[in-house]
Amino acid sequence: MGLLKKRRMVWVCLMVLVSFMLILSAPAGAQEKIIKIGAIYPLTGNLASTGMSSKRGVELAEDVINNYYDLDLPFARSRGIPNLGNAKIKVIIGDSRGDPKVGMGEAERMIKSEGCVGLVGAYQSSVTKTTSQVAERYGVPYLNSDSSSYVLTQRGFKWYFRLCPSNETWAQNLVSFLDVVKKEKGAKVKTLVILYEDTEWGASSSDMQKKYFTEAGYQILDMIAYSAGATDVNSEVLRVIKANPDVLVMNNYVTDGILYTKTFKNLNYNPQHFLTWCGCSEPAYIPTVGKDGNYFYSYSEFAPELADKRKVVKQLLDLHRQKYGEEINENTVRAIPAVFLMADAINRARSTEPEKIYNALMATNIPADQLISPWNGIKFDPKSHQNIHARYVIVQILNQQYKTVWPPELGSAKYVWPWPHWDKR
Repeated sequence: MGLLKKRRMVWVCLMVLVSFMLILSAPAGAQEKIIKIGAIYPLTGNLASTGMSSKRGVELAEDVINNYYDLDLPFARSRGIPNLGNAKIKVIIGDSRGDPKVGMGEAERMIKSEGCVGLVGAYQSSVTKTTSQVAERYGVPYLNSDSSSYVLTQRGFKWYFRLCPSNETWAQNLVSFLDVVKKEKGAKVKTLVILYEDTEWGASSSDMQKKYFTEAGYQILDMIAYSAGATDVNSEVLRVIKANPDVLVMNNYVTDGILYTKTFKNLNYNPQHFLTWCGCSEPAYIPTVGKDGNYFYSYSEFAPELADKRKVVKQLLDLHRQKYGEEINENTVRAIPAVFLMADAINRARSTEPEKIYNALMATNIPADQLISPWNGIKFDPKSHQNIHARYVIVQILNQQYKTVWPPELGSAKYVWPWPHWDKR
């Protein structure tokens, strides 16, 4: 190799080295800014399928915010947070394992070790209760879109905000629906039994149902609590059969819902109808019980029928199908708004400072036509921080599909009442 070529090679190497050193020594502000948001869900244990659906929701929101999509969704046609120099968000996922103590540890890790400026989650009310306590202690905004215990908004917390409706709203909805059934079907419904799992969510739900059904003139024959995650519920079902209510109101998660369905069939229990909450609306329910799941009622915060009325809903359903190869479900739908709203509040605050994000959340006023949920909008009560426009729909499983049957303006099918007996199907 000639002398000239050797000098050129040395010069090139020096230039590469200098460039590399300049990159390393560049100030932090010159690098792409990352804003971290923590998301806590039960990714292992009995509710793993639910947690994974929620995880897909927050990751889908993160993708839309950070990248360009020709969609009528917030941030879709930009890249990142516009008012913060297109900073990208990064969702840090934590696994609560369905345990309030584990969830608390995850919240602590996200805030102290990961530097998350806000938290979302955590599906189970008992886990949301402890994780939001951590956020309150550190002064970090917490957006909850999937826990319904009315107690959560009664604590006077500054940093906790709930997007979804409470179990008080669900109890009111049940009373309204039964009034419709009695008027339209001539149903003689006077007596109820309330069955519930014994965690924060189940206990608070049953309290609200007892309150509103009693006020509406119904007779509560029995209140039956059972251990969450039970493996045998024959004694509970036999106790229900002995009470002989017109309607059984149930509050359970998916594994319990599956177990109760099998036990009802085995014992040939046939009330006028079942009004269930949560257990029958989870992704794993219908694939596990098959046709035996038909005719059960449940709540929902997702009405696919909205795709015919809101362009944004159809676009999101199509995007989810394209990315994951399956239909979106309620838990995914509930997780998405929390990430979008956290990003929106940061964008309006033009800052990641907690106080400024808090002020932006307090000023939130999003209309219904910008949402994928059947809520009438998002606006927080100044005292409780409950979304005052949140609402549920009631679905019934017909031909192994969830069909919205209430309220009427969102209905896609006529509900079936009374319950078709097991031995006559």
